[in-house]
Amino acid sequence: MSCGASTSMRVPFGYRFRPTDKELLKYLQRKTDNLPLSCDIIKEVELYKFDPSELLAQFGSRGEDKCYFFTSTYQKYRRSTKNGFGKARTGESEIKEGNNVIGTTISLVFYYGEHPREKKTN
Repeated sequence: MSCGASTSMRVPFGYRFRPTDKELLKYLQRKTDNLPLSCDIIKEVELYKFDPSELLAQFGSRGEDKCYFFTSTYQKYRRSTKNGFGKARTGESEIKEGNNVIGTTISLVFYYGEHPREKKTN
């Protein structure tokens, strides 16, 4: 499995990507600052063009309960796809470094269909 087109480094067989929130934030900060990455592990995807099941089928890893994607298009309120929409779950969690808040995590729940007949996914 190669890391990506931007580098020739290879990921070892059996490699598992399980970053903490702080590690993930620092990795994504390097990506947004266009700094060199040792390996492009997180796929860059136009997130709102895909339903969650399509994302997992096309870009996910087998047997993993989490998948990571990077999208440069941030849409705070409009999180819709062709078949449904994502809605923020209540309660953001803070990512801290010492006493400083360096980021927040927001979980989305995907609903198929349109309001008021939408169907919540798990």
